[in-house]
Amino acid sequence: IPRLQSGVNYISTLISEIDTIFFNDGYNLAKQNLEREISVLTLLNLTREVYETIDGLMDSFISRCLREEKKVDCRKGCYHCCSQAVFALPYEVLSLVHYIKDNLTEKEIQEIKKNTVRKNKITESMNVRQFLHYKSPCPLLRKGICTIYEARPMACRTYISSGKEGCLNEYNNPSDINIFPDLYEFPIHTGRIINEGICSYLTENQIYSSEWQIESILLTAFEKKDAFDCWIKGENVFQKRNYSDDEIKYFQNFGSGIRTGRS
Repeated sequence: IPRLQSGVNYISTLISEIDTIFFNDGYNLAKQNLEREISVLTLLNLTREVYETIDGLMDSFISRCLREEKKVDCRKGCYHCCSQAVFALPYEVLSLVHYIKDNLTEKEIQEIKKNTVRKNKITESMNVRQFLHYKSPCPLLRKGICTIYEARPMACRTYISSGKEGCLNEYNNPSDINIFPDLYEFPIHTGRIINEGICSYLTENQIYSSEWQIESILLTAFEKKDAFDCWIKGENVFQKRNYSDDEIKYFQNFGSGIRTGRS
């Protein structure tokens, strides 16, 4: 038993050290890009560097999985994960909105806005349990393809499945809380820790950085032209309400790990 306990302690210490490394990576990237000025431009530069970092890490992770003959079952045109609740941070949606404006046609933009309004009208009145199990296509999905793939948020970049059957099973049984897709934990956890580092720096500069449903943040950005300028100035323009203690507990049990804005 002492030897087993020693092993457990070693693993816990190792995980803690790895988390510290990734947290510092996020914090330092934010500091390097935002120390002189926090603006739309510097936040866009930060987002680009963060995504380049995480994409490189994901490529290495997938390569290692393949070398070790572990399955990676994510493919273009497979979009079961794009129908679940997607959470993003304001800085991520800032980059996403700029990508939309620079790369999509006016017709495509209007379609996204219409889809955003439609989904938000349904999810805005849901409690945590309801929207975590609600299945509906992301407003950025078109004919099974992500229209903003290059600008997709961290949650999407780190969502790597080891078996499409598990994703399909979870998609077809949304109310069964005991069914989970077969995901690799390391990418998701790493993305969250890097974002924690970034959010820590923003919080130090009085910029509120709670995650929220992507359709909600998008709708605010579409309807309020100066939304991101107000957010940079310290206004909490994106979060619509606080979660109750029971909802936070459900988040934790569900394993979402999102930032609720409460300690």
